[in-house]
Amino acid sequence: MLRKIIKILIIVIIITTLPYYYTLIYDFPVSKPFSGNSFYNPYSDLDSSWLKCNFHAHSIGMGGLTNGKNTIEEMQDRYKSFGYDIAALSNYNNISPAHSDMQIPAFEHGLNLGTIHQLVINTPRSFVFDYPFFQMKSHKQFIINKLKDKNR
Repeated sequence: MLRKIIKILIIVIIITTLPYYYTLIYDFPVSKPFSGNSFYNPYSDLDSSWLKCNFHAHSIGMGGLTNGKNTIEEMQDRYKSFGYDIAALSNYNNISPAHSDMQIPAFEHGLNLGTIHQLVINTPRSFVFDYPFFQMKSHKQFIINKLKDKNR
């Protein structure tokens, strides 16, 4: 019986650590402190045509296990009543179907114990691959590169 438990445990460990064998190791440049006379402000030349937007909200999902408590329709209607132009529902690893013209495709990537998540906006489909336990800088960079890959 003990041998069977040990075999099962070994199989579980191998399966849950498989993503770590698929990692690329990146050579990051050494970080440097800021130097210069000023910060660049990307908003300095914008005109007054702003849109009121929210890109991170959860509707009810996964049988009630997620942070959201309302349906997609309720969320969209509420954001519209507050004067929002765009309200992305970024549920975990799932792109919600559009309920109105104010919704853009988005999802929150991340299935791991460290609750390391990335918000992904305007993508055709979600991406589930993740590192389940810990993430070093190379793991995080690998995920970011996969999430921005236009061909997936």
